Amino acid sequence: MANNTPMIQFGKNTIESGIKAVEYLQEAWDQEITLPPEHSDFTDRISKLEELIQKQDGVDFTTMITTAPVDEWEDTLERELQASTRSDFIQRNYTKARQTLTEARAKTLNSAILYDHVMAQIDAAGAVAAFTEAALTLGENVNDIQQAIDQAPAAAAEFRKNGRKLWKLHQLLPTSYSVNGTQITHPAAIYLNVADIEPLIRDMSQGYQYGDELQYRHGAIAMAVEKFTTGTTSEGLTEVAQGKHPDLTLDIATTLEQAQARTRALKTIGKVQRINEKPADANGGHTPAGLSTERHAKRANKAS
Repeated sequence: MANNTPMIQFGKNTIESGIKAVEYLQEAWDQEITLPPEHSDFTDRISKLEELIQKQDGVDFTTMITTAPVDEWEDTLERELQASTRSDFIQRNYTKARQTLTEARAKTLNSAILYDHVMAQIDAAGAVAAFTEAALTLGENVNDIQQAIDQAPAAAAEFRKNGRKLWKLHQLLPTSYSVNGTQITHPAAIYLNVADIEPLIRDMSQGYQYGDELQYRHGAIAMAVEKFTTGTTSEGLTEVAQGKHPDLTLDIATTLEQAQARTRALKTIGKVQRINEKPADANGGHTPAGLSTERHAKRANKAS
């Protein structure tokens, strides 16, 4: 029989970023969340620049020679010459300066600056603890909100409230960012700590290969992690909170650097390391000797 149980969903899968993401989190966490001070600093600088460009009024030359005393002309001209040089300098550099400031301000909302600043303001560990307790209390009823409310209304409320808090933290991730050459941070790396797990090693000289149990553990992790990139983050959070993935722990990365370290670790899941390969045949075009890798992790659901 088909499973018609509704999928857990803490909200619409719309993607926001920058200020929009912060506004969503303010509502979900029911608290004020400030923008980084760097953002305010660049806003102030833009305002001051606008003031400079507006203060470019000088004395009209025709007005001066028709109304000002003749003996004041030289002093007035000297002042106007200095003001004109300053004005020309500002005018020449205004467009580039404003663009630079605007881009720098935007970057504060698309970098580690925003992620780290927001994480320092929220009690992520407290939300994880409350969410986990509620998810365990509700059990399978997390899939049916009405049954959840009937069974344990307080737990159902905590489950929904804290699920929404955690659900869109990934929107704080920069759309493009690199630390030590890593690629864009994986959304799952915000939420998941992966247990130490042996790598999949294939010894090409002895025929040694990883066992099925280790292979399936890698596959189970890969499948769980995949939920955080396919619009099923709500389900992924709930499964990990309920302990359905022994190698994964729900634990929010409090800095972008930490999330990127986890991203690097996730990249090793399901990747086979081949060792002791035969030296390459110079005329055969084979893979050189040494360490090489291949992707191979069996799906967690074994074929019957």
